[in-house]
Amino acid sequence: MSVRNQSADTETPVLDNRPGFVLSTFTKHLDDRFVIRLDSGDSRSVQLVEASASPQNQSEDATNFCLVFHDSGASLANYLPQASYALEHEQLETHRLFLVPIGPSQDGEGILYEAVFASPT
Repeated sequence: MSVRNQSADTETPVLDNRPGFVLSTFTKHLDDRFVIRLDSGDSRSVQLVEASASPQNQSEDATNFCLVFHDSGASLANYLPQASYALEHEQLETHRLFLVPIGPSQDGEGILYEAVFASPT
């Protein structure tokens, strides 16, 4: 499945819990930088700070998990609203993730965004 980027006339794959996207896909990239591409053409650099499995399945091959990204350049005045964004990583390709702002980071330096992966049971 893919989504067409209207402004760039290119296709961006959708991250859709297809085989291969499990918790361990992301745990090896903890602390890595990802780039969020905005429809305006602007971008934001975020850091993957947490990758955790749901309480029902704590294994590395869990398909129900969440990711938390830290945007050190954002504040309560300029955070991204919840929406689907293209995220780029040098080893994981570009994928669209639905990100939800979950509040300021504990140190007060930036905003945290969460992406939740849930496969049907």
